[in-house]
Amino acid sequence: MDKKSRLMKLRILQLYEIPIFILGMALCIYGLKYDSAFFGASGAVMLITGALTFIFISLECRKLQREFDALYAQTTSASKAVFNSFSRPAVVCTRRGQVILRNQAFLALCPDMYVTPFLSADELERSEFEKVIGEKTYVISISTIERRTENTHDLLFILFTDISLQVRYSQLYEQTKPVVAKIFVDNYDNVTTENDIYTGTVFNKVEEMVLHVTNTVTMGIYRREPRSFLLIFESRYLSAFEDALGKFLHDAHSIKGTDGKEISLSMGVGAEASIDVAAALASDALETALGRGGDQAVVKRSREAAPRYYGDGKNSTETIITRVFVRNIAARLRELILDSTEVYIMGHADEDVDCYGSGLALAGFIRTKLDKPAYYVCRGGLEKLTESIFTPVPEPLNMQVVSPDDVLKEDKHGALLIIVDVQREVMLSSPELYRQLADNCVIIDHHRRSEDVIKNLKAFFMESGMSSTCEMVTELLQSLSEEKRPIPRFESTVLFAGISMDTKGFIFNTTRRTFEAGALLKRCGADSTAAMMMYQDDKKRYEQISAIVAGAVIYPGKIAVSVCERETDDSRAIIARAADSLVALRDINAAVVIAKSGDNAVVSARSMGAINVQLICEKLGGGGHRTVAGAQLKDTTCSEALELVKAAINQYCKEKEKTDNESDSAE
Repeated sequence: MDKKSRLMKLRILQLYEIPIFILGMALCIYGLKYDSAFFGASGAVMLITGALTFIFISLECRKLQREFDALYAQTTSASKAVFNSFSRPAVVCTRRGQVILRNQAFLALCPDMYVTPFLSADELERSEFEKVIGEKTYVISISTIERRTENTHDLLFILFTDISLQVRYSQLYEQTKPVVAKIFVDNYDNVTTENDIYTGTVFNKVEEMVLHVTNTVTMGIYRREPRSFLLIFESRYLSAFEDALGKFLHDAHSIKGTDGKEISLSMGVGAEASIDVAAALASDALETALGRGGDQAVVKRSREAAPRYYGDGKNSTETIITRVFVRNIAARLRELILDSTEVYIMGHADEDVDCYGSGLALAGFIRTKLDKPAYYVCRGGLEKLTESIFTPVPEPLNMQVVSPDDVLKEDKHGALLIIVDVQREVMLSSPELYRQLADNCVIIDHHRRSEDVIKNLKAFFMESGMSSTCEMVTELLQSLSEEKRPIPRFESTVLFAGISMDTKGFIFNTTRRTFEAGALLKRCGADSTAAMMMYQDDKKRYEQISAIVAGAVIYPGKIAVSVCERETDDSRAIIARAADSLVALRDINAAVVIAKSGDNAVVSARSMGAINVQLICEKLGGGGHRTVAGAQLKDTTCSEALELVKAAINQYCKEKEKTDNESDSAE
């Protein structure tokens, strides 16, 4: 029998002695009262026996209790010794923070009898977290000590683990990660058209700027390449480098090219654990900057981090991609077409003439010149296309126009998908068709590259410096064919219509190559009068457009905003034409028009160039080009969309004002 059980039984026996005492006392009183020697003697014996037994039990209990006290003292001493032997600070406290037990390490950390000076009540409710205390960083682990005794509260055991060294090494690792910056001269072709002496002078000036940033900000490695510069430095200098980007891009504009235009630079910056991964990120970032029009910088601090944008590309209006690049893309496209069983060409929802023209021209060329089955996928089919361009499609080209419903029924194994005039899945005419052919896909688009651009492409031709997708397709078809007149008359006309519509009659967003493409199409038989009729408005549509223009309100920045209250089948086309009409008015720099489309609201924006409507639409989840952009707001009413548009305009104007002020200060 163990000592604890024995002690308990002895205490129970002590309780049994009470009735024996009472009975003995009663017998003694009875014997004295009635003069009975028997009862008196029996009571006396019971009292004496009970007293002796009680004394014996008490002595035995006291002996056992002393043994228990000695054992408890030894155990407590051992517990305290073990608790104090912890190298990490540890404490037992109440939920209110009052210290019950603590070790020497914790005493050095906090001599107070409460932990609340550095642990809040909310933190005491957590299980584990990091916190800086003094000059050190700790991982604080808190566990509950449950106590089953009545009228007592649970206690907290708190353990402090010093991770200052790990944090220091982690920070050192982050600070020493390699950063690769690739700087690209957008106007390189213009600079190199003159003699080598002038070219060298211009590049020397650019090189001075790059060296200045290298020496004063990054303290990194520099290398000059034919039309670009490469910087490598540690990530500890990245924040200072980003702070200098605005002035760096602005200062480049003080350097003039041979045609008197300002030099513009594009930059891609990538930071990662290794040089090769950082270089790949920098290349992706530079590609994004160029796809957004150039004259800007894109910074990717890691593969997971969202890119940061600097500059709005306001001084980059020239095409960056060269004709050599176009020929390379054309050769790659030819290979993909010949390797495929058939080709499907698709544009964005609510197709316009730029979309129709590029799609039809590609379909006809692939069938006649490359001898491959090719189809232009148009929502609504041939009937919708004919109604939109007010012109019948000649045979056999009309047999190549199909609707998404017809195409989705067929087997697509080995087929190639060419997406024109759009780069985002949510804006496709048939997202279902894209998902079927996502592994074998090509994009041809003139809009500025958005963050959610379709990835994993077999090839892409995205150039925001070009006026339209029709201009891009014209150059591609010229490179794909050796003929002087590679494009049939009808396809030339609809391509000419697409270019003319997007440039407002060859006025806005044009380059030398835009006119060269127009000249080629005219040589191929394009009918400019028929082209103009392809995007004319009828009387009913004109009245709707006039009502939208009349209801416009002018907001800061001379931006006109209007709402199309009436939903129609061609709401997108109507608001696009209304935006074109608004921006053509005097004292209006840009126009934004909103319309209802099912459960969504659609936005169409136009600009004369002073306002970058692409940046405004990006804030709404859309995108486009500097002078032509749009967005779609899901599950949004027109009134809600109007408030979002107003907020985006105000934010854009504030950012633009800040950038202009910084530019003035730099000058």
